[in-house]
Amino acid sequence: MENELDTFLMSDQTVTCPNCGARTDFQEVFEDEAKVVVQIHQCFDEKCQYKFEVTEF
Repeated sequence: MENELDTFLMSDQTVTCPNCGARTDFQEVFEDEAKVVVQIHQCFDEKCQYKFEVTEF
């Protein structure tokens, strides 16, 4: 990936933005080199729009 994104761990809860707490939408799902699922999320809040990764491990 060309830009480094902050990475957070998945949980059984709905993913929310770590900056503002708003709901997020995942834009992309892929497996990394170790076959770990990674999701790219972006905040729904128009003022925030924070983009980050969520991973299984």
